[in-house]
Amino acid sequence: MAFDPLVPIRILAANKHTAKLFTYTFTGLIGVFILLHFGRMYLHLYHGNRGTLGKAIAAPFRVYRKTFLRKIPKFTSGGHLVTIVIYFGLNAVFQFWDMKFTGLFPYTFFAKRAGWMAICNAALAFLLAMKNTPLSFLTGYSHERLNVLHRWVGRTIWFWSSIHVLTFSITLSIGGETSKIREKPQIYGYIAYSAFNIIIITSLDYLRKRHYEFFYMMHVCMFAIAVSFLGLHKPPKFGKAMIVIGSIWCGDRLLRTVRGIYYSHGNSVTVIPLPGLATKLVFKRPMNFTPGSHAFVRIPAIRKFQSHPFTITSSPNVEFVVRAQKGFTFDLHTYAINHPNAVLKAFIDGPYGTVPDFKRMNNVVLFAGGSGGAFLFAIAMDIARNVGRCSVIGVEAVWVIKDRRHLTWFEDELEELKKSPIVNMSVYVTHNTDPIVTNLSVEADAAREENVRRSIYVENDEPQLPDLNDDIAFKVLESGLVRQSAAQKLEATIDKMPRIPYRTHNGRPDISAIIGSVVNSSEQRNTVAVGACGPSELMRVARNAVADNITLTGPSITLHCEQFGWG
Repeated sequence: MAFDPLVPIRILAANKHTAKLFTYTFTGLIGVFILLHFGRMYLHLYHGNRGTLGKAIAAPFRVYRKTFLRKIPKFTSGGHLVTIVIYFGLNAVFQFWDMKFTGLFPYTFFAKRAGWMAICNAALAFLLAMKNTPLSFLTGYSHERLNVLHRWVGRTIWFWSSIHVLTFSITLSIGGETSKIREKPQIYGYIAYSAFNIIIITSLDYLRKRHYEFFYMMHVCMFAIAVSFLGLHKPPKFGKAMIVIGSIWCGDRLLRTVRGIYYSHGNSVTVIPLPGLATKLVFKRPMNFTPGSHAFVRIPAIRKFQSHPFTITSSPNVEFVVRAQKGFTFDLHTYAINHPNAVLKAFIDGPYGTVPDFKRMNNVVLFAGGSGGAFLFAIAMDIARNVGRCSVIGVEAVWVIKDRRHLTWFEDELEELKKSPIVNMSVYVTHNTDPIVTNLSVEADAAREENVRRSIYVENDEPQLPDLNDDIAFKVLESGLVRQSAAQKLEATIDKMPRIPYRTHNGRPDISAIIGSVVNSSEQRNTVAVGACGPSELMRVARNAVADNITLTGPSITLHCEQFGWG
């Protein structure tokens, strides 16, 4: 078969046309989510004044939410699964759109289209990865919730890149044109593909959860390499696209840096050790943050270049309660135990999160597991301090902990909420490592606490007993006893119990029954908001419980989830 010089031109034109269709389609899909978000806001705002038409419009959405709000294994919810299936389906359609397997090398067209698909998805991946993405405001989904979709898009980029590289390599080998593989543009492409492979490998759950700092460092470095060498791979086609994508990412980082410098100027943080492997961070400079939102904190004395997200407990006096896990949080707690009330230089970037305005709802139900109490108490306190100035008539707040020592984390807040006429605060103590409280196993939790205790005596190690007849030796002994006494006082901090007895319940709460009780006592025109913050098991239970209580004729129910470990 003779070579047709017009084939490459037709392939390029078809790929450009498909790229435009991809852009238009996904822009339209994002537009649908934007309309749904603002439509939901409107329906909640005017829920009590809906007419027959308004109720008819809301009915199918309630049926959909009752079905797809539930947790699905490996997916956040059934709705997320539907979204991802649609996303994969559209990718498959565009890969084979206007595809003709003709010419001397029929699979060349297929390989080139896969490359174009990888680039098109890259733009979407960066839009979903940005901390300051405009999608947060437009869709109501903040960056940590969009990150779930970002991971799926990242896997898709790697898939299309693999199809592109492997198909092209095999085609060139079969056609006897292996010399082209050694050309500079192709080498650049292989380097970019290698960077993508490293990103995928280091993004595996096993590595990401156990070595998050390493994962993040590799993610940023390999991203820079991939974008740079993709631009060099096909400069006329992809160079400008990579410059735009890189500029968007740099713009996001610049905005975060500028805002971080502004909030961190003249700022410092006091680190206060709390019982149960927790640390309270109290910032010197007041800032106004939305209750329930989160911020990224960097403390150079603990880790020079790492910033980590934590839920803001109070504002304008900014405080965080951080539970020690591993890495940064464990080192922070160990430092706080050995240097209580130390004042350190700190940087803060935020706020982030699209937390709904709970004060506009009629009834609020809040659930939190462990350190997720930071989310619960921030919102409950905000409502309690604005009684008479908000629409809330009742708050049911449920905090689940595994140890009574954890009551010390929010002692002042518990006392204040006890006096609130509209807040019913309940605390459940599981007395074991329940998955709705923490992701840690019993053994891991005990081992970390033991490591902290051991660090106290390492920092305050007493010397061997000297000859007491020697004055200098006596002073050394006295110094050792003082250090031992200090260590014992520090260990007492770990075992400290709440200063005021607080009534608690044993075991796990019946979340579905609690929500059902609030829903059944609410009028049809009322709005009920459910907020949950904690491990994935708490999110699963909360999602399923809300879905169980959605009815066509009952009050409007909205759910907001904040899950641990969004990094």
